[in-house]
Amino acid sequence: MKRNPGLRARMVQLVGGGLLALLVAQYVATAIELDERQEEMIDAVLTEQMHYTLQLYHESGQLLTPNVPRVSFYNYPVGHPSADVPAAFHPFGPGNHEVYIGDTEYHFVVHDENGRRFLLAHDVEKFEEGFTELMIILGVAVLLSGGLAILCIYWLTGRALGNLTALASAVRRHDEHLLAHADMEAEVLALAAALDDYRARQSLLLARERDFSGHLSHELRTPLSVVRGQAEFIAMQRSDDAELQQRSAEIIAQVERMRAMIEQMLRLARSTLAPVREPVALRALVERIWSDLGHNSNSRTQLNNRLDDEATLEADPLLLELVLRNALANARLHADGAELRVDFDGRELRLEDYSENRLPLPQEIDSGEGLGLSILRRACQLQGWSCDITTLPTGLRLSIRLS
Repeated sequence: MKRNPGLRARMVQLVGGGLLALLVAQYVATAIELDERQEEMIDAVLTEQMHYTLQLYHESGQLLTPNVPRVSFYNYPVGHPSADVPAAFHPFGPGNHEVYIGDTEYHFVVHDENGRRFLLAHDVEKFEEGFTELMIILGVAVLLSGGLAILCIYWLTGRALGNLTALASAVRRHDEHLLAHADMEAEVLALAAALDDYRARQSLLLARERDFSGHLSHELRTPLSVVRGQAEFIAMQRSDDAELQQRSAEIIAQVERMRAMIEQMLRLARSTLAPVREPVALRALVERIWSDLGHNSNSRTQLNNRLDDEATLEADPLLLELVLRNALANARLHADGAELRVDFDGRELRLEDYSENRLPLPQEIDSGEGLGLSILRRACQLQGWSCDITTLPTGLRLSIRLS
């Protein structure tokens, strides 16, 4: 199942991503604005310098060339530029202009007066280099600010969601203490209080179900004990009647089977949604259950327990015993005379009845499995396991795959 990102990650993505996008947008807008202001400043300086040069020319009759680095001044008849005037300037008329000569950008201003053209040009390469350096510094500052902001958001959301994380952890480990406490934020406190109420109701319902199961167990055991007692009494009275003895034994066996089935169902009904996990020795458990089943059975099925003595399984002992008891009982019922092999490879527990001369299975066998396998499957589900029954040429295989 795909795991969704946590609330903390979502907050970092949304808030941090939005803030980073805002910083980048601000950086781009600032770069455009600074570039436009720089262009305007250069044009204003050139225009002012041209005005000052012409003013001196009008007052003194002398045309002074501006003594400014990277600034060039040209004076020639309109339409007849001198050889020292770059060809890139020729097409332009009066006003402020920009042009590239090679990789170098020039800003220049053109003024016509009395048939002559005055052209003042400025190589702005140094300005562009300085502007580029400024933009790099500003870009690094934006990235560092964005990264720092995201780290702060991550830290702050961790602090803000601390109580929610602690609440989830307490629920996951089935903490029996009250979940709600005064230090929680209002929203988390409301959730914790709701969970406390839910757990209180669940505990009450579970207590009632356990009481009911106890009463039900007593009420069911009583008539079964009476039936068994009557069957044993009849058998004692007519000990010379072989047929009656056989029928009495069958009644007693069915009573014991029904008692075991009721006990299993009640134990399964009492199980919680969080099974206990502890190491269980598999080989010893299989041997004990097989021995218990043999007391009231005439089955000729032979157990081939191929489990290692050290083989253990982390499981709820009650649920694991329900699984194995029903699986082994089902094998005794349907594999009479076969060899029952039990294997475990650490991930899968397999019970397979093996017979080289196996007869075709009766079609009604599935209906005969009924309640026993239903209990088995339910016990597996509570453990998070899955089970399958496969028909093989040599018999049936029950596979229990562990999570």
